[in-house]
Amino acid sequence: MKISAVTLPPVLSFKRRELLGTVIDDALLVSEFAGVGTVYRMIGARVAAAEAKENPLKDMPRVKLQRSFVMVPGWTTNLERFEALGRHLTRGGLNGGAIHFIKDGQFYFDRECTRPRDASSISKEARVFEVLFNDPHDPPPVMKAQLTRNFAAITAITGESKLDVDAYSMGGLGTRLYLDEGGEKVGRLMLLGSPARGSRFADLSRQVLERDIKWAIDLGGLKVAALPALTWLAVDDGLGISNPHLTRLNANWSRQKANLEAVVVVGGGGVVTPKPGLIKVGAGDGMVPVAHLAPPGETAVVLDGLTHHGYLNSNPKVFQEMQKFFSWRPVDSQETGPG
Repeated sequence: MKISAVTLPPVLSFKRRELLGTVIDDALLVSEFAGVGTVYRMIGARVAAAEAKENPLKDMPRVKLQRSFVMVPGWTTNLERFEALGRHLTRGGLNGGAIHFIKDGQFYFDRECTRPRDASSISKEARVFEVLFNDPHDPPPVMKAQLTRNFAAITAITGESKLDVDAYSMGGLGTRLYLDEGGEKVGRLMLLGSPARGSRFADLSRQVLERDIKWAIDLGGLKVAALPALTWLAVDDGLGISNPHLTRLNANWSRQKANLEAVVVVGGGGVVTPKPGLIKVGAGDGMVPVAHLAPPGETAVVLDGLTHHGYLNSNPKVFQEMQKFFSWRPVDSQETGPG
């Protein structure tokens, strides 16, 4: 018995091709997402293991800060990421002797924000402050509103008109938005691993969430609450890939810079990093490609070696750049006390 081939009606045939295309697109997306995510985690594990064995900043000089220094986290920054830097800056009683935590204008004794602290109890000698956002998934506009309150609270305590700021990763975008909308409390600004042109890794995460690819969502530990932030982190390379948020922010860079005394852009260049284009990887810190670090007209200081995005704030090379840029003064090994 001869069986004739069955011809699908045109509409069904189109839907079949459309479904096949979607399946292929999803497979390519998940393959890239899982691949770069695995490499990022593996390199991060190497750095974490090294830091667990030895204080990464042990050979860096003890320094006195010229004025208050504020550490601003990025998207889903782990709570301990600033610990090594803050501990080194306050070791032996220097610079106020402790990290002072602030969340939405309220000071706390602990990084988990379980013990509120009266602002009047904070010494005028306090110099090291760490911002904690209400939600680690907050996008830059929400960050900006909280930074406005936090910067004002810090300057009210210290009596300073300007602050030195380490704006890390997406925290750099939140800080730039603060400046863009007239914020004047930042004096010297370091944009550290901040994606002025976005992140391919963030783009992949956004697409996985929007396509609702559940096993990839679980693999990456992604949450739907992350989507507003991820839209801000999407790539805007100036070469055909556009992100309206970053296009606007970068167009206003001169206005943001006008509110500053000085700015430096610092990032890593020694880790394989996903990027848009035919060649899918390039130099970077595993999260932000070198070419995506600097706002228009700026040149990034690119550090070589194992400069993993998640561990930039505890990297000795980054510390050296901070010391130089913020004019931190080395102190004698026996000197202690308030900074």
